[in-house]
Amino acid sequence: MELLAKKAHRQAAMAEAGLIPVPSASEIQPMLETMLLSPTVQRSDVEKCCKEAIRYGFAAVCVSLSWVETAAAFLKGADVLTVAAIDFPFGADPFPFKVSAASWAAEHGAQELNVAVSHTAILSGDKAAIREEFQAIRRAASDISVKAVLETSRLSDAQVIMAVRCAEISRIEFVAGGTGFFGSTSLLSASMLYSAAPSSMKIAAAGEYKSLKQILPIAAMGVKRFFSANPVALLGLPPLADETES
Repeated sequence: MELLAKKAHRQAAMAEAGLIPVPSASEIQPMLETMLLSPTVQRSDVEKCCKEAIRYGFAAVCVSLSWVETAAAFLKGADVLTVAAIDFPFGADPFPFKVSAASWAAEHGAQELNVAVSHTAILSGDKAAIREEFQAIRRAASDISVKAVLETSRLSDAQVIMAVRCAEISRIEFVAGGTGFFGSTSLLSASMLYSAAPSSMKIAAAGEYKSLKQILPIAAMGVKRFFSANPVALLGLPPLADETES
């Protein structure tokens, strides 16, 4: 673990110094995932975000469970994924509830799951409990991709590495560096995830990123998906005209 941590710190320093090639803006665009998780979301908001994602070629739109079927209907036939947020942002729901939510989402149109992980087991070092949660969710949604969402800003290097290893054993496709509710995935956190993950596992980052300049060094760390509440503004793209249903 110590060697991995040193490698991650070294890579982050190189990226910050501009010594690692960064992707172009056009390469970032299909990495963006709209996070539509406000408690005041309306049908018109879901429709607008889905239209923007289709128009600008974003990767996905993530919504709460109550909007999964609506988003799936708007995105039907498009190259944009419907993602369900499971147990956001705390990851503290009782285990059976979380597994049931994952199963329901998979059956009602979700093509990926963003699962906020319970940090109780991670903080206590209970690897068996971490694997149990990951594996149960993997079984509940066996036909779609799962992102294990870790609040890396609240975890030590060793805890992040342990959680990533448990996700690998459980055949989780993505690990994400946060929900975006408790700070942004830092350059170092992204590097730590990338260093700990196998080549088959993808990395996601989240946060209040305000400009493309902020995320380019993080993308250089191998991040393949960025969670953003407003990817249109992040890239400086023109918003769509309001043509949504009233």
